[in-house]
Amino acid sequence: MTRQRIVIAGAGIGGLATAAALGHNGGDYDIEIYERADAVRGLAGSGLTIWGNAVAALGRVGLGDAVKELGSPLESQVVVTDGGSTLTEAPIGRFQREHADIGVGIRRQALLDMLLRAVGPDRVRYEERVVGYRATGDGDGVDVLLQSGGAVRADILIGADGLRSAIRRQMLGDGDPTPLKHMVWRGISDSSAHFPAETVLMVYGAHATRMVAWPVDDDSVCWSIGRNGTPARDSASPAVLKEQLLSFIDGFPKANRHILENTPAERLIRTDLFARKRLNRLVDGRVALLGDAGHAMPTVFGQGACMAIEDAVVLADCLADAPSDQTPDAGLREYERRRLPRLEWVREQVFKVSRYQEWESPLLVTMRNTVMRTMPASRQEAMWRRMFAFDPGRPAEERADAGH
Repeated sequence: MTRQRIVIAGAGIGGLATAAALGHNGGDYDIEIYERADAVRGLAGSGLTIWGNAVAALGRVGLGDAVKELGSPLESQVVVTDGGSTLTEAPIGRFQREHADIGVGIRRQALLDMLLRAVGPDRVRYEERVVGYRATGDGDGVDVLLQSGGAVRADILIGADGLRSAIRRQMLGDGDPTPLKHMVWRGISDSSAHFPAETVLMVYGAHATRMVAWPVDDDSVCWSIGRNGTPARDSASPAVLKEQLLSFIDGFPKANRHILENTPAERLIRTDLFARKRLNRLVDGRVALLGDAGHAMPTVFGQGACMAIEDAVVLADCLADAPSDQTPDAGLREYERRRLPRLEWVREQVFKVSRYQEWESPLLVTMRNTVMRTMPASRQEAMWRRMFAFDPGRPAEERADAGH
């Protein structure tokens, strides 16, 4: 076979993970990544939860131990009211180990740096954005259109270009992402004092204010505060904004106030949340969508980056598994077939919880809290176990041979 040229649009988590997975699988690929920014970098105050399903996926491409060394293990999730009353508590570390691997809290930049080292920095072409594509006249590839006005020929194009993906816009024609009723502020504290070790702590407060936090190393805790509201820009100075955020969480447990107080005001980040409501297609011929470009969703459960990592590993597997006498688009079709059911289930859980996090009515809040307190442990456990189970899937013929 001739060497396949694969172009990846976007050098975020999904794009870099895809390049790393393709390289690990030993396929004969010429990989180029086009990134519109001038460097691979994450927001300074931004952290992630890389749950056991994504750690297991990274383990399949030789990066599982590396991500665990960079992050802080997550053993428990606790959800409480602003008065400190426990709504749910789950031993998520145990659930993860039984089905995948232990998850970690990690700084976004640390994860990106790890992936970039695995890929090789020379594969990334900076300050160049992919703006579209067209099938080649002979049907044997795709012309990747660049913002600079040029084009490059590829056998496969992977659209990992994020929430406002140009590749998705052309493939699906569904316009801009849908704004959610969430305003979110983020940061990473310079102290972990008073914060429970190895724990994801979620607090529900009045006026649909919620705060979630988790450690990213021994001395630092990543946090986000969410409230209902429409997209807007903060006009207040960093110091004034910090005082506003402290007022939002007035009455929250001491651990929450402490990590916010110990986050420098200049490192506060404001983001508005958007999602893609439609998910019925990821592939168009030799072009595939991956990560937020394909299925952006609310931050509930912290699975956005995890799903992008799963996508990357499955996509690489499908291309490696594709019969040598078939064109590359056969592997992409298999990727879509394997990923859609998993993504649909995860998104269903995420959107459901996101809706009830928005409730402000005292009656609805009381009902939500009562349901959470009284939910059978077995039901909660079943959800977590399925969330953490990463199954890369098997080629269709193997499924048939197994009688499934």
